[in-house]
Amino acid sequence: MLVYGGKFYVSIFASFVIFRADLLIVNHFRGTQAAGVYAIASQFSFLLIMLPGVIASLLFPRVASRQDDTAAYAVDVTRHTSFIMLLVCLAAAGLSFLLPLVYGARFGDATIQLLIMLPGIFFISLESVLVQHFTGTGLPAMIPAFWFITMAINLGMNFALVPVWGARAAAINSSVSYVLIFILVAAYFSHKTGHNPLLVFAPRIHEFQNLFAKLQRRAFAK
Repeated sequence: MLVYGGKFYVSIFASFVIFRADLLIVNHFRGTQAAGVYAIASQFSFLLIMLPGVIASLLFPRVASRQDDTAAYAVDVTRHTSFIMLLVCLAAAGLSFLLPLVYGARFGDATIQLLIMLPGIFFISLESVLVQHFTGTGLPAMIPAFWFITMAINLGMNFALVPVWGARAAAINSSVSYVLIFILVAAYFSHKTGHNPLLVFAPRIHEFQNLFAKLQRRAFAK
C-alpha cells in the first residue's frame, strides 16, 4: 500500500503543479491583471476536465475488480469519452466568446486563452480515463515518471516563455503539457496492451447505431 500510495502521490503532486503553477508564474511576471484574466480561462478549463474526472472515478473500481490485461473495458469507456469530450470542447469553443460579455471587455483575452487550451483539455481528458487501466492494475512506475517529466517540461517552458509572452504563453504551455502526458500514456498503453491507438480513441459507427436503437426502444416503451 505504501509503495502504491507513493507512486500515486507523485502523479497527483505533479499534476497539481502543472494545473496550478502557471497561474502563480503569470501573476509573478505579468501582474495581477494578467493573472485575473488567465484565472478565468483556467477555471473554465477545470470545469471541462471535471466530466472525464467523474468518468475516471467510476471506471477505476471496475478496472480494479476485473484485472483484465486486455484492457477491453477501459478501451470502450475511453472511446466513448473521446466522442463526448469532442462535443463538449466544441460547445466550449463557441461559449468562450461569451466570457467578455459576462466578465467585461478587460477579460476579452480569456476567450483566446481558453481556445488555446481546448486541444490540451480534450487530450488530458482522454488520458485521465485511459490511465485508469494502470491505476487499477498496480500503477507501474512509468506513469508517475511520465507525470514528473511533463511537470519539469511545463515549469521550464513557463519560466522561459511567460515573462516574454505573458498569459497566452502559459495557455500554450498548459495545452502542450496536456498533450504530452496523453502521448506518453497512450504510447505506453499501446505498448503494454497491443491496442491500436486509432481503435482506442475513434468512435465506431455500430456503437452509435446500437445507442440510437436502445433510445428508440425506450421511447416507444414509454
